[in-house]
Amino acid sequence: MVEISRSVTTPDGVVISIREDQLDDDDLVFIHMGSGSLEAASKAVINNYEDYRGLITDNGLFCLSVFGIINGVTAESVFRAMPQKQYGAAEYGQIKHLVTALPTTIADPDASPEIQKIQRAHFDLVLPIGDEYLSRALSDLSDKQYQALVTKVEHALERLLPYFTPRVRKDI
Repeated sequence: MVEISRSVTTPDGVVISIREDQLDDDDLVFIHMGSGSLEAASKAVINNYEDYRGLITDNGLFCLSVFGIINGVTAESVFRAMPQKQYGAAEYGQIKHLVTALPTTIADPDASPEIQKIQRAHFDLVLPIGDEYLSRALSDLSDKQYQALVTKVEHALERLLPYFTPRVRKDI
């Protein structure tokens, strides 16, 4: 069993810590997206699962990374800092029935100063995938179980991602 803590260190040396702040219903939440495809978002959620090992559960969390426009972080600062070419925004009150917003700071020693600065407004949107997946490592899943997991993640994202439309191309 993994000890549950308020911060974890990934195998790459990135530290993920839980903050105390929360989002209000009218706070804007920005999702940074490459292609914006369901497949790419699903792959990112699953690939990052075990990085969260020990933060809330023994084995990880299924999360989608976003930035709140809070704590002095602006949309422009997110646009400038992040490399993705498109973004979507939603009010937290519109999506809170679909996810849990976990206030996390991701301290990556290789991140640019701009990315480090906006981390005070980073959140992970925890998808409700089910305890049967949270209680084990993904490597323990059979092919059939893994495919069922992918389907659950895609279903959760299909419900969530439309709130982040229209997507806006980055001009900055």
